[in-house]
Amino acid sequence: MHRMNFAMLLALGACSTLPATPGQSVYAMSVSYQGALTTALAYERLPDCAGATAPPLCSRAELRQRIASAVDHADPLVRAAEAAARATNPSATALTNALAAATVAVSQLAALSTTLTVK
Repeated sequence: MHRMNFAMLLALGACSTLPATPGQSVYAMSVSYQGALTTALAYERLPDCAGATAPPLCSRAELRQRIASAVDHADPLVRAAEAAARATNPSATALTNALAAATVAVSQLAALSTTLTVK
């Protein structure tokens, strides 16, 4: 029984997808950004909820504004982290700082994307 548990833990450890390098961390953050951005943009493209004749699937103006603000904040930080990761000899501190700032901005956008509602 103990061998089976150990084997299961070992197999789970082998399936781990934790980034091994800063470049992989930037890539993972970028993928998260693209997912949150896709969700946010799909919401923004819905018709406006204002008015009595608004369709059931619509977006609220205040949420669209918050999305635009979050994207405007996150996009340059994500691009800076990607550029730092692609640099020939990146400074470890600069890369870590760029990744941390971009990760926070992407997390905020992703959190906002999970609160999107329709009429």
